[in-house]
Amino acid sequence: MSVSSTWIQGQRHPALEGIVANFARDDADIEWDATSVVFDGWDGVFVARLQEGESRVRISVLFYEPAHENALSDASIEDWFNRQPLPYASVLALGHAADDLDGVTVWPRLRFERSVDNLQLMGIASDVSAFADAWDSNGIAEPPRAGYLDVGDPTDEQPRAAWIFIGSEASYPEPEDLDDSRQKGGVGLYDLQWTAPKNADVGDLALIYFIAPRKAACFVARIASRPFLETGVERSLDDEFDPNQWWCYLTPLVEIEPIAYEALKAATDGHLLLRGKGGKYLSPRAVSRLTFMAVKPEEQELVDRIAQVPEGPAELPAIVDIDLPTWSSIPAGMLAVEARVEDYIVDPLLGFVNERRGDARVPLPPLVSERQFRLARRIVDYAILCDGVPLAAVEVKLSLRRPIGGDWMTSPDFRQVRAYMDEMDVPGLLVDSRSVWLVPRGAEAPAYVFERASATDADVTAIVDLVFDQAYEVFGGTAGIVGRRGY
Repeated sequence: MSVSSTWIQGQRHPALEGIVANFARDDADIEWDATSVVFDGWDGVFVARLQEGESRVRISVLFYEPAHENALSDASIEDWFNRQPLPYASVLALGHAADDLDGVTVWPRLRFERSVDNLQLMGIASDVSAFADAWDSNGIAEPPRAGYLDVGDPTDEQPRAAWIFIGSEASYPEPEDLDDSRQKGGVGLYDLQWTAPKNADVGDLALIYFIAPRKAACFVARIASRPFLETGVERSLDDEFDPNQWWCYLTPLVEIEPIAYEALKAATDGHLLLRGKGGKYLSPRAVSRLTFMAVKPEEQELVDRIAQVPEGPAELPAIVDIDLPTWSSIPAGMLAVEARVEDYIVDPLLGFVNERRGDARVPLPPLVSERQFRLARRIVDYAILCDGVPLAAVEVKLSLRRPIGGDWMTSPDFRQVRAYMDEMDVPGLLVDSRSVWLVPRGAEAPAYVFERASATDADVTAIVDLVFDQAYEVFGGTAGIVGRRGY
């Protein structure tokens, strides 16, 4: 199971704990919050922070004051910076200096980024050591040169879905922007953000389409993070822009020969309407009908690696045929609305739970999942019932709005399911197109989460335990329906 499948916001993230374990000094002061950690390493101060979408972690290392006698100034620091070679596993940058450094406004640091699901720390220690020594002596670093560097590149995997992302002429990248993004992307730093469909996923293929006057897809990339919601984002006055949108990070854009709107429309059998926010889903069949040619011939191999036909089904399976492997393989991109999440994700999942009820410590009759279960003043998406008694509430979303700063009570979706749970006095489930969260009764955060794409029998068993622990209490710990508490 991946790291992101087991972590609950509000707890210390395993990726951050791994970074501390590898690089913190024995006597380091360690400052934690929900999504970041700051600590003293042997060569500098480490700042590790989960990026938006919580799919990657960004690490910055700020060097300590040097031992050499040259007076520190912005000019001398920039001179040292300009003399350095490219690092092996990171980006060397200048950022704001600490407040207590008189007359100095810039300070050198190394920036790294890695996937939280496969945290590979190769190259971090060697880059930090090489550049810290050069900084300390006012010399030139000699970073190591090794072979393959595993930074968690989304292009290494076959996509599960494909999308057309929409851009205006104002967002068309300049050549220098592409070069900068490519340099950063080579060591795993993905800075480019784009508006995205809320049910996109890491590794999905993105065709970047620009509206008039171009009316063509001009770049390809992969999605590098789960989408995240941002509100109140400001843009220029002449930019028609909704400040409340879902965003994601992308791998560096690679330019292709433009694919005109008419060609895209033909690939979708005439069913292409490029309106609205986010992106438009492209079926594997549509992608297979397109030709992706790199503008630069030397980049054709890269384009071929990025623009792969998505794996998985071309169409949604028959609901009656959905078993756990089939359920896990359904791309989130095919679930365009919450109703499809209910039909293809929630209903089968509750069926899996029902099949395993015999494994629980309280043998019960079959469970019943009732949609649109009515309470006194609310209607719950689902209630899981046994003999008419509610055992759990289920709230369904296309994509969960995640908490701010690790506090789950800041998530409107979590507060919603908690309101249902409190009125019913039961535990709850939050289910979206990608993930499932388990919330014990009265809890202020989920206790367990798993990604649907990597779901196992153990994940279903966790739901069984949640539901049947409630049943054990409701039915008095008996093997039947006696002495039950009324509702």
